[in-house]
Amino acid sequence: MQRQNTTLFAVTVLEALFAASSVTGGISYAFAANGGNGNGNGGSTTNGQPIQQLEAALDQEIIDRTAGDDALDSQIGAEASRAQAAESNLASQVSAEESARISADDSLLNQFLGMIGSLQSQLDGAVASLTSLIGAETSRATAAEQNLQNNIDSETTSRSAADGDLQSKIDSIELNPCPEGPQGQQGLTGLTRPEGPAGPTGAAGLQGVPGPAGPQGDQDQQDPKVSKDSSARKAPRV
Repeated sequence: MQRQNTTLFAVTVLEALFAASSVTGGISYAFAANGGNGNGNGGSTTNGQPIQQLEAALDQEIIDRTAGDDALDSQIGAEASRAQAAESNLASQVSAEESARISADDSLLNQFLGMIGSLQSQLDGAVASLTSLIGAETSRATAAEQNLQNNIDSETTSRSAADGDLQSKIDSIELNPCPEGPQGQQGLTGLTRPEGPAGPTGAAGLQGVPGPAGPQGDQDQQDPKVSKDSSARKAPRV
């Protein structure tokens, strides 16, 4: 590929030189069998430039271009080798980083799963403990409630029996009237007194019935002195 490029470059240079010569001097390239030109100048152009010089310049240009192409090829090869080495290094770093990240992700995932498993175990233990406590408390409360209900039923039966016995005793009680109260005291002699107060209430019977009122007290007798004084006060006026 590089040789073809060099040959094409040389052909391009010759075409340019021939075109320039045709314009300036009307070069006529008619080569005889002995290598001369159409004017018998023996291998020179119409403007006096030998064909050998052009060939030598062409050969030198080919050599220079070939050397330049080889230098470029060498630089391109070095650059390709450097780029490939850099790319390989980058690929190795990317692969190492990918492996490191995968390993780190796996480690984090394992830690996360371990934490979840530990929390799940703790939660299961707490639920089991609470379930056991709830079952024990349910059994205790059920037994206590049954005991209380039995006590209530027994107390109800006892109270019903006692109430019935008490009602029978009440029904068998006979009511008797209360005795009369004592007689009231006699009033003072010589003073006009109102009727004496009623006697005190008799003692309550078995059912609390009040006794009858006591008899009325005796009326006071008139004092003679009081009668004389009264007559004197009632004497007619003079």
